[in-house]
Amino acid sequence: MIEIKSERFVLRPWRKSDLPSLVKYANNKKIADFLRDGFPFPYTEKDGRIFIKMAIKAKPINILAIEVNKEAVGSIGFFMQHDVHRLNAEIGYWLAEPFWGKGIMPEAVKIFSQYIFENYHVIRLYAEVFAAN
Repeated sequence: MIEIKSERFVLRPWRKSDLPSLVKYANNKKIADFLRDGFPFPYTEKDGRIFIKMAIKAKPINILAIEVNKEAVGSIGFFMQHDVHRLNAEIGYWLAEPFWGKGIMPEAVKIFSQYIFENYHVIRLYAEVFAAN
């Protein structure tokens, strides 16, 4: 099982028991506005159940919860590309608003990127971002 520890957070697989915190933190227009259209707003329990089921079933596990103080407060994942881009992976992430500005996400991206390069045949990671973010 994947578990990547930092002094401030843990990156670990999503659990069914994360549903309440996922819905609590993901139901935020400020987060949804800067993610792909597939990230719904409002974010409902049904959305959370669908997401957690997908994240748990993925082989290999490519989407992890960001846990702070034993609560899932965000997500980070990588998505392998295909054909001539097969050695590339897109990385995506979000963090609950109460945890913004504390350096959590830059650290999470750094250690998750190291994990990807050490465990998968990837030569390039990239993230697509909105200019205003």
